[in-house]
Amino acid sequence: MSPLRVVLVGGSLSGLCAALALAADGAEVVLFERDPELGAGGAGLGVQRQLLGQVTDASPFGAADTPALPVITSNRDSTAWTLIYRWLRNLADRRRHITLRHGIEITGVRADDDGATVLSAAGPFAADLVVGADGFRSTVRRTVAPDHPDAAFAGYMLWRGLVEEANLPAHAPRPSRAPNVGVEWKDAYRLVAYYVPGADGSIEPGRRRISWAWYDPFQDELLQKTGAIVSGTVRHSIAPSTIPAQLIETLQERAGEIWPDPWRSAVESSLRAGRFFATPIAEYVPTRLVAGHAALVGDAAHVSSPMTGSGFHYALLDVLSLRQAVAGIAPGGTVPQALARFERDRLADDRQLALYGQRWSKDYLARL
Repeated sequence: MSPLRVVLVGGSLSGLCAALALAADGAEVVLFERDPELGAGGAGLGVQRQLLGQVTDASPFGAADTPALPVITSNRDSTAWTLIYRWLRNLADRRRHITLRHGIEITGVRADDDGATVLSAAGPFAADLVVGADGFRSTVRRTVAPDHPDAAFAGYMLWRGLVEEANLPAHAPRPSRAPNVGVEWKDAYRLVAYYVPGADGSIEPGRRRISWAWYDPFQDELLQKTGAIVSGTVRHSIAPSTIPAQLIETLQERAGEIWPDPWRSAVESSLRAGRFFATPIAEYVPTRLVAGHAALVGDAAHVSSPMTGSGFHYALLDVLSLRQAVAGIAPGGTVPQALARFERDRLADDRQLALYGQRWSKDYLARL
C-alpha cells in the first residue's frame, strides 16, 4: 500500500506539529510556507510538554537524540515562540518523509471526494490529504468553508513585547524564582505578563525574558489608518515604525502609572527600545473542519482571544486527533471517512473554545 501523500499549508507551529505527527505514521509530507524563512517572530506562550510529545513522537523533556524544550515553570510551563519553533524545526529537518518548501504561496485548493490539489505559482501539487495550518487568514479555509471564510475583528487589540531581563532598569526586581503568570486590570486595560527562557534557552536569573501582552480597546483609529482592519476583518499586525511617536510616549507614561513591577519595567523597556508590536484580535467560530480530502487545524480551524490561553493547546489536540483518524484508515476505507471522524471528534470542542473567547470579548468591551 502506497504511503499517504499529504500537503500541509503553513509552516508555523501548528504546521510543523502536523507534519511531524503524520510523518511519524509513515505519510509522505510536503509542507509549504509562503515566507522565505520563519523563526524570528512571536512572543511567549504556554505549552503542555506531555501533549506536545504525544503529537510529535519526541520528548520535550529531552532524550538521547532530542534536546529538551526550554521552559520556565511557574503555575504553568512557559516558553517563547522562537524556542518552540526551533525545537520543532530541528525535528522536522531530521525526520524522514518531511519536505519543507519555503517561499511558496498557496493561492487556492481544490478538494473533493476523489482527492485534493493545491495551487501555487510553482505549479499544482496533488495530494491524498491537504491540511490547512495557515493561520487566521487561511487559504485552505476558503475551500473547506466557502460560505464562512473570514475571521472577524473582535473589537480590541494587543500591544505585545518580549524584553530581556538584562535590559531592565537596575531598580527592577529580578526574582530568583519566576513568579506566576501576572494578570493585571486597570479600568478597560488588561495586562498578561510572564517569564520565558532567554534567546539561548537559559532560565538563569538575569538571562531570562519577560513576555507581555497589553489589551487595549481604544485604538480603532490606528488600526483603520494602518490597514490592519479592513471591512471588519483583520489583515495584519502593526510594526513599531508605523506607530506615532506621541502614542508610544503616551503608552510609556500610562504603563508607569498603572502596572506594577517587574511588568511595568518590561513594558516601558520594550516601548522605549521599539521591541514590540500591535496586533488586532481576530475571532472565528468554525462550522466545519473538513471538506473532501481537506482539513483544518489550529488557527485555520478556530480563532479565539489570547485571553483563553488555549490556542496552541487546542491546535495540538486538533493535530493529535487528525493523526489518530488518518492512522486508523481501515483497509478499504477512505480519507474523507477518516476526516469525518476527525471532525466529529474536534468540531464541538473547537467551537466551544471560540465561543468562549467571543463571550469574554463581549464582556471585556462592556467594561467601556
